[in-house]
Amino acid sequence: MYVGGCVGITILLLCMGIAGSVHTDAANTAAIGFYTMFNFFYNVGVGSIVYAIAAEVPTSALRNKTFAIAIVTSNAMSTMWSFVCPYMFNPGYGNLKARIGFVFGALMLIFAVLGWLWVPETRNRTYEELDELFMNHVPTRQFTKYVTLAEGRAAEAYNAEHNILEDDKV
Repeated sequence: MYVGGCVGITILLLCMGIAGSVHTDAANTAAIGFYTMFNFFYNVGVGSIVYAIAAEVPTSALRNKTFAIAIVTSNAMSTMWSFVCPYMFNPGYGNLKARIGFVFGALMLIFAVLGWLWVPETRNRTYEELDELFMNHVPTRQFTKYVTLAEGRAAEAYNAEHNILEDDKV
């Protein structure tokens, strides 16, 4: 959800930047439309999922500290951009107008790549399993394929309950 959201937002921001580079009324309307779509998709997807990622993915021992660092960093970046963006956007300074989509589109592309590389898939994983994965230094891209002790024990219990022998498996 995070990586897909980043890619979608990257495309919308780059389209907004392209529309802002063309100086017609139709292009201005298109840039406004792309920005409106960006706001919707950001708020529905990436903007809300980052808090869940920051709070749910870290190991139990570091969860509170990791979440605190994530929130502080997010607020610091928001504060920085609130001062920088008017200078980038307005005439007399950067005068980027809708071309500001190129700047933020490039940043979102970087976040999509970093998300693909470093944000693990935690679907159907318990906190115990996540802790085991982190303790065993399982690479992020291998989280879905790795069989944890809990999964192994559950499979053994299921097989024992249903009288399934190892030789019977296909």
